[in-house]
Amino acid sequence: MTIYDGNDNVVTLSGLYDVIAGGYSNDATVTWAIAHDGGSPVASGVLTYVAGSRGNYRGIIEEDIDWNVHPSWHIDITADAGNDRIGFWKTDLIIATRSA
Repeated sequence: MTIYDGNDNVVTLSGLYDVIAGGYSNDATVTWAIAHDGGSPVASGVLTYVAGSRGNYRGIIEEDIDWNVHPSWHIDITADAGNDRIGFWKTDLIIATRSA
């Protein structure tokens, strides 16, 4: 996932599907956390359900993270649909600078 330094960035979880219930999940608690490899989270937030979608959740990563303190970063996304139905995703981040 590419993150643009100095910009707000959108993080999306698409198509959260509950295999046990047999349908898309629109009421899960979905959170994200960013950390550098081997470090504690430096930022975290919530993804909210996109109304009318099929299990899509979206959140904002604010622009004020200092990406220069470490060369390797990742984002962890956790979805909790209740009744011990947990999903977890870990994705490496690419930090980029926008150019004209």
